[in-house]
Amino acid sequence: MGPEVVLAFFAAVFGSLIFVGLPVGLYYQQERRKLELAHAERIKAIELGRGLPGETPDGSWSIPSKIAASVGVGVPIGVFGCAAFASATAGYHEAMWIAAAMVGLAGVICGTVLAGQAFGLGKSARDADSKPFVPEDAFDVVGARG
Repeated sequence: MGPEVVLAFFAAVFGSLIFVGLPVGLYYQQERRKLELAHAERIKAIELGRGLPGETPDGSWSIPSKIAASVGVGVPIGVFGCAAFASATAGYHEAMWIAAAMVGLAGVICGTVLAGQAFGLGKSARDADSKPFVPEDAFDVVGARG
């Protein structure tokens, strides 16, 4: 092994450290910083009693009405699209269109049920924040006996 080979080896190692190791290290440092900032934002929002952007008041991350709409609209569109594709490639079969209609109808019904629960949940969640009414004499208190 000549000195040129050793010098080329060290140049390759040093070059890979600079051109590969440095950007990778900086990338992971930046990602760690993003996570720290997101954590600080979340903790501050919890301390102030506020939700994060895109978060619903009950703490879930996806809006239930959007999920209901995507099920009620997306399932029938997907099913009838698949049935149309199958008819175009394999030929028309009545059974496949009946099955697509049944699955599409089930998707619309399920989306409607989900939407009803989503909008009903919002009203009950608001009512749950208020203190329930309890009559004064409902509990036997030791100090009230005399």
